[in-house]
Amino acid sequence: MLFLKANDLKKSYGNREVLSVDSLHLYSHDRVDLVGRNGEGKTTLLSYKLPKTSKPNLIQLGKP
Repeated sequence: MLFLKANDLKKSYGNREVLSVDSLHLYSHDRVDLVGRNGEGKTTLLSYKLPKTSKPNLIQLGKP
């Protein structure tokens, strides 16, 4: 079952882009590791406020 769907996520601090995700689909059985150097957007990705959607078990971030 699709759990999280993210499209066109971007986050910058000034001129520094720290997060750029074209497309991300996570399913309820997936396991994910976030790996990267300091300042590459790992915490930024996790800190997005999660909106409610019309589908009860789906989190959608970015453009539909």
